[in-house]
Amino acid sequence: MTSVARALWREVMIRSWQVDRRMTVGVALLVLGQMIAAAAISLALRQVISSVVEHSRTMLLVSVAVVAAAVAMRWIGMYATVMLRGDLADRIGYQQFDPEIQSAAAGLGGVEHLERPEYLDRLSLVVGKGQVLADACWGVNSTVAITGQAVLSLVLLALVSPWLLLLGLFALPAVRRGSPGRISGAAMAAAGDNRLERHLHAVTTRASSGREIRVTGAQESLLAKADSAWQRATAVQLRARWAAAVRSAPGSLVFLVGFGAALVFTAHLVATGRRTVADFVLVASLAGQLQASIAQSGRDYRQTQAGLALAEPLAWLREYCAGQTRTAAAAQLPERLVHGLTLTDVEFGYGSGAGVLGPISVELPAGAMVALVGTHGCGKTTLVKLLHGFYPPSAGEIRVDGVPLRDLDLRAWHARSTAAFQDFHRYQVTLRHAVGFGDLEACDDDARLLTAIEQADGTGVYRMLSNGLDTQLGTLFEAGRELSEGQWQKVALARACMRTDPLLVVLDEPTASLDPPSEHAVFQRHAALARELGAAHGTVTIVVSHRFSTVRMADLILVMEDGRIVEQGDHSALMESDGRYARLYRMQEQAYRLDDEPSKLSDDGFPGAAPAAPSARR
Repeated sequence: MTSVARALWREVMIRSWQVDRRMTVGVALLVLGQMIAAAAISLALRQVISSVVEHSRTMLLVSVAVVAAAVAMRWIGMYATVMLRGDLADRIGYQQFDPEIQSAAAGLGGVEHLERPEYLDRLSLVVGKGQVLADACWGVNSTVAITGQAVLSLVLLALVSPWLLLLGLFALPAVRRGSPGRISGAAMAAAGDNRLERHLHAVTTRASSGREIRVTGAQESLLAKADSAWQRATAVQLRARWAAAVRSAPGSLVFLVGFGAALVFTAHLVATGRRTVADFVLVASLAGQLQASIAQSGRDYRQTQAGLALAEPLAWLREYCAGQTRTAAAAQLPERLVHGLTLTDVEFGYGSGAGVLGPISVELPAGAMVALVGTHGCGKTTLVKLLHGFYPPSAGEIRVDGVPLRDLDLRAWHARSTAAFQDFHRYQVTLRHAVGFGDLEACDDDARLLTAIEQADGTGVYRMLSNGLDTQLGTLFEAGRELSEGQWQKVALARACMRTDPLLVVLDEPTASLDPPSEHAVFQRHAALARELGAAHGTVTIVVSHRFSTVRMADLILVMEDGRIVEQGDHSALMESDGRYARLYRMQEQAYRLDDEPSKLSDDGFPGAAPAAPSARR
């Protein structure tokens, strides 16, 4: 075992003791009892033969009773051991390991790890495998017990003839298990293809992607790619298993030769009168048990090795999560923003790729409503991700009232933030929870929920649902009600309105799926809400939008291009400067005045393909 596997074994044994001391001791005693029972069976069989030869009825009855009791003890003990060991592994795996793994992964403040293949590969190996990990560690104990039973068998064989100890040498090649590193390495190497196969099959079975797949006719291609990924992953693992089997096969043949030689040698001793028939029965029984122990150890080894192969990914994940988690000594988050958010020479690039943002230096004053405008891909969404702490800047610094964001407890920062992202999630739960997830403690507060829905202009959505807040959304589950894209976005906006004391509010294209009347109503409500939150908590509200008419009410407008801020100021100042913002604002304003004439602007609010007339917009 590697040092990582040994550490995991110690951890599981400690957890087993803490979970149920009596059961842990019971399993240990049952394993010991099976070892003794196996030896007792062989010795009692020897005595049975001796009693028959010596015509000793009493000893015969006693010996038969011992054989029966030992056989019963062994088989009942095996069944009880499997059940009790399985119960311990279930309790440790399902109730401890699995929740801990999921909590550690979900508890990370950022999202950078969710885009790292080395993280996702290891997570895919261990998530939901807590029971396998725990059972593998108990499998180590079984392997030790089987080894002890083999040693005891050799000791008893030596009572017949010391030469029979040589059978142990013949057993060594059989018990030597090769390629543990190759098997665990194969699991790691196949993890990426296994993830790809699951992803492609999931894509082909989801309604959201199913429409496009059927229109394009890509079903067969996607399934073929999924099958290829599965074939590659399976081939890697099969090669490792075949290699292990090939290395083990010669050892089994060597033991069979030794087994046969031991029987021939004992038969010779019996024939020459140096040993009795009872001794031959003892040797045959013990050698058979030794062979069975070797076979059992092989099965246990494969299962144990498969589980212990997860020890390294688990240790890697734990170390990674521990390194990313903020300590309790993090700086205190202010109750109210006084100065606001400060970005100084902030730069960012995804992975090892080129920078996509910065350098950016800007002040976002406390209580201000800030608008970010620019073309797709200019860095607007990336910037708000940095403000949330989802990614650390590649260079520069973000400060919250003068305190570096990296020094704050990200969980506390997220608890005082709220957001409606452009790629919002469609939670297929009840409306109560789909909105209440924005503030879990208020899920049962109907008044809070309805207020948030109203602020998102979602009252119409609420009224159309037969069971109100308790209506199941989506069609994945029975009696679910499907919503339009715009209605789903209103649910997401309502979710973002649940928190009453945020320090940061982000609305990333919050009306992209709404019609113009709803868009106007939402922005009016959020502008008023931003003023209220700003006055009460110094909240900074950031609105990301490509529609200039909706951002003119902002206190500060940041115009972004190629990852940089090229203009900043309020609407009046930017119009007076007659720069890029002013020119594009006038172009978009003119386009919206034309009811039937094609616009000069794309949906981004910048020169490009002409969109539909405003009356035709969703």
